[in-house]
Amino acid sequence: MLSMLIAAATILPFNDGWEFRREGESEWKAVALPHDAAHCLGYDERADPDQGYVPSPKVVYRKVFATPEGRGSLALRFDGVYMDSEVVVNGRVVVGRRSGYLPFEAPLDISVPTNVVEVRCNAAAPNTRWYAGTGILRDVWLVRRNGFSIDPEDVAVTTELRWDGSAVVRVKVDGAKVVSPKGGVLKIRHPKLWTPETPNLQTISVTARNLRREYDTIEVRYGIRTVEFTKDRGMLLNGKPYRIKGVCRHDTYGALGAAFNEAALRRELALMKEMGVNAIRTAHNPFSPRFYDICDEMGFLVKDEAFDEWRIPHTKYGYSRFFDECWERDLRDFVRRDRNHPWVVLWSIGNAIPDHWKSAEGAALTRRMVDVVHSIDKTRPVTAGICQPAAAYTNGVMAALDVVGLNYNADWYAKLRAGSPSSAARPRRRSPSATRISSRSAAGAWFPFRRGGTTSARIRRRRSRGRRPRRWR
Repeated sequence: MLSMLIAAATILPFNDGWEFRREGESEWKAVALPHDAAHCLGYDERADPDQGYVPSPKVVYRKVFATPEGRGSLALRFDGVYMDSEVVVNGRVVVGRRSGYLPFEAPLDISVPTNVVEVRCNAAAPNTRWYAGTGILRDVWLVRRNGFSIDPEDVAVTTELRWDGSAVVRVKVDGAKVVSPKGGVLKIRHPKLWTPETPNLQTISVTARNLRREYDTIEVRYGIRTVEFTKDRGMLLNGKPYRIKGVCRHDTYGALGAAFNEAALRRELALMKEMGVNAIRTAHNPFSPRFYDICDEMGFLVKDEAFDEWRIPHTKYGYSRFFDECWERDLRDFVRRDRNHPWVVLWSIGNAIPDHWKSAEGAALTRRMVDVVHSIDKTRPVTAGICQPAAAYTNGVMAALDVVGLNYNADWYAKLRAGSPSSAARPRRRSPSATRISSRSAAGAWFPFRRGGTTSARIRRRRSRGRRPRRWR
């Protein structure tokens, strides 16, 4: 598996020198990116509780800069702008992206001495079931391409271990033929394998040319490993059973907000390592690209998740508004972006999707999504987080998945093993199996509500979703 270190172009950080203002504000404020425009706003009881009672304002970012000299085209690459964004260059809308979690590029005008770029974010609330923030939450890059260049996301690499301990690395480039080594196949006699305990990474160069004999070279980083999910032995990593000790993580940083923060992320992952975690579920959307690079280096398996909503919404202003327009492009871009990281062991096409049990088209849509993923990457299985297994079992959703995913519902393991041949033959995994409101796997937790510094008489009791109620011991 490979992950890109140097893209097929000159790429420079472009996070400094921006300004922003929220809706209703008249003055521009200087800011360095990434930035969460909702962070540090005052609390409002009328705001969405899932957003921490913090407002989610519309926000505009602006940067005025001299056009860099030199040949070739220029563009800005945004790793993620939350959400429903559009980019205006010199007064003209040039691009936008509904998803707040996937990258896109905005072309710049090289014919003028100065470019004025505005980025508009429209994260109306409620739009998620957790704090998501709003703004340019991830890095921005200035990209210069000079003639022919390789698109890093066109490169796909797979690895295979042989019976004699050697490894085979296969390199494919979309729209091109690999001529050397022959067939794009590299053989390694004594490979150093990638595992969470020994995250060995190597570097390889990929060089391409077009019919006009223009050349371009990119360097990539890769790790050799194989993963297989079985119904009886669990997950096999490099041919051996491997116990997953995982967590579900949202791509936010607590009191620091939702803007990407590498120092905070590395600290968090180091603490997870210390407590024994070896796997992470990207709950419930694609994470910042740097997260995946760091997981390669530190050694974490990841279940990479694409969506929390399909057509039927969880929230009023969530992704379901754009699903039919965007899902296939977003899913393809998601898989192409992440397919060369060694840590990705499962693709998840959704979490707790109401379409799985409320829609007559749930199974057909699941099959379509699985086919899209397989058309790009056949080396990893596809799963989804199912929280209504009875319906998904009878309507065909489970049968459409490579690995059956259960949210909670531990009693369904035995039911599936005793069920039809097709379901019994499928591997199963459970994530999540408990939540932050679970307490000793017991009946529930009690949460007092405070108003004006005093405890209200109104008490809410919530049952643990990890287990059925039981008496305290």
